[in-house]
Amino acid sequence: MLDYKRDRLDYGEMLIPPEGYTLSRAIAATYSLDLNTLLSIPIALFYAQTLEGFEGGERIQLLDSIQKCPDVLKIYHQKGKIHVPRTQNRLYGLIEEWGRGTTTTESAC
Repeated sequence: MLDYKRDRLDYGEMLIPPEGYTLSRAIAATYSLDLNTLLSIPIALFYAQTLEGFEGGERIQLLDSIQKCPDVLKIYHQKGKIHVPRTQNRLYGLIEEWGRGTTTTESAC
């Protein structure tokens, strides 16, 4: 059985490209979508940092990385399975176009 304290994965860390590489295109599929987790993706992909390590970072870099994502990243998730956080964040409006809700009955094309 997984130990939630010991066996946790940091997706931001996992998405950082190897040194010397940059992202050109990416696709992801998930059953549920967590908006806070989604916000950690652009910093990892474009600035090779985790969101935790970026907290003191430049806000302009965060906005820049969020604006780059729709051109290179598409996320497919189960329609109706977006986890809505208890608190609002203005940045959620900027990440809407990254994802597409789908169902198992939709055509793959």
